[in-house]
Amino acid sequence: MPANTPDPLLSEPNAIIDGTRVLAFVFTIAIYSREPFSRHAKAILGLQKRFLDLCPPSTSWYYATENMSRHKPATSRTHGMLGVWLKPGAPAREFIALEIKDGAVFNAAPEFKFEVRGTEPGSPSFDGDDANLITLSFPAAWATERTDVMKALALEAFSAIPVVSGHAGYSFELSRYFQSGAEALGWKHSMRHRGIDVARPSEDRGAVSTDGLKTVSWLTLLGKSLLVSLGGQRVLSALPSSVIVHDLPTGVALEAGPQPIAGESAKPKDLASYKAVFKVVRPLIERVVARYPAMWLLGGIKIEPTRAWLLRLER
Repeated sequence: MPANTPDPLLSEPNAIIDGTRVLAFVFTIAIYSREPFSRHAKAILGLQKRFLDLCPPSTSWYYATENMSRHKPATSRTHGMLGVWLKPGAPAREFIALEIKDGAVFNAAPEFKFEVRGTEPGSPSFDGDDANLITLSFPAAWATERTDVMKALALEAFSAIPVVSGHAGYSFELSRYFQSGAEALGWKHSMRHRGIDVARPSEDRGAVSTDGLKTVSWLTLLGKSLLVSLGGQRVLSALPSSVIVHDLPTGVALEAGPQPIAGESAKPKDLASYKAVFKVVRPLIERVVARYPAMWLLGGIKIEPTRAWLLRLER
């Protein structure tokens, strides 16, 4: 099996609890920013349109906002909600939070997902520590079947608004309705396939905050301030030729190889380029480790296995 081909079991709907898929293997673009989304309406709506244009027209959609306890079936108005909220002159909101996802049922982990989570100037928590988050997820197979399209979209998203950091590559989407079981499965597979992230949006936002990097992936985004805190462009000279540096309006994106890699813990050389990037950016990830909430693992909330997971590429 080629190094960049994921274990076949990860492509199967095998993570089932009570008849529901709670773990989905996806290609994810994640962007963390301290910018209010209302100041970048055109860019945010442009990313939503790019996402929807790529999705199959027959997709069954569900949605949730910040004050909904469960997802509901999307209607013809759902995809226009962001446009209404971000329209010039619209009433100020404390939060801009919307998740649009696919699924056979409302509580299934999605393969297609567009999500924005952000606080606005009118919110009491606006001056808090959480980063604002934009996520676009697609089926994992698109990473190899549509590599150029996924790369172009990631670099476009990375350049859309000022950023703290970001990443694009393989990830696991979890069902929030089966948190403990889904996190345990995601952790188990991610520790075996160390090129795969596990998405925990609420926890990720707080841990990245203003100065952190959650993970190294196929494409790893460093905002301008993070690059400066590492020592500037000179630190990138330590990267091998297998890592391409993309200079962007918002910072730099480090491309670790021609395609995403899931990796295999028994074959650490497969992730050599990822590990090279990790070595350079580790100080930024350590900031996240210090703040990151423990996952539901091994029958309870476990901080040490969670920290080992965040630092899995050092092994």
